[in-house]
Amino acid sequence: MSKRISQKKFDVAKQNDLLIQLYGSLYSPKFRLCLSSYIRKKYYIIRREYFQQEYSDLSTNMRHYGNMRFAQLTIFIAITGALLKFRFESNSSLPCVIKQLVALGGLIISVVFLIMEISSSYLWAHFARRAAELETRLGYYQYSTLLGAPKFNVRPSTWAIGILFLFVLFFWAVVIFYM
Repeated sequence: MSKRISQKKFDVAKQNDLLIQLYGSLYSPKFRLCLSSYIRKKYYIIRREYFQQEYSDLSTNMRHYGNMRFAQLTIFIAITGALLKFRFESNSSLPCVIKQLVALGGLIISVVFLIMEISSSYLWAHFARRAAELETRLGYYQYSTLLGAPKFNVRPSTWAIGILFLFVLFFWAVVIFYM
């Protein structure tokens, strides 16, 4: 680590020595102008690279939360199917209390997965807003041209999955209180 730092310091000193040879002394106006433009260019390049790295990280995070939402949906459907089988199996000799507990479990699972969906959707929208903000600085147009950009209040897939969770939640509530 210290070798890299010392190498960078050496490179900067070497560049400064070269600039001094080209423009005379450290105090000449030409040297100051050249050095300040060099620093500005270097700062702009570093800043742009930082924004590009942040943009790449945001895209990775958005991909993660988008994939996680569909993985959660798959797990939710599998769990709900298993609970439906246990609750409504015709040749089951389970007591009524156990069947009600299974229905209560279905209700709780629905609430938990609905909260997870809302959280994942919120995080995706947060990262998408930041990515759209960075696109103005970088000159990109991937997220800033999406439906609902830059606020991302309109998310049809989120509403559709949320309605599915609410429907299943309502179904389990009906099973608990009316069957």
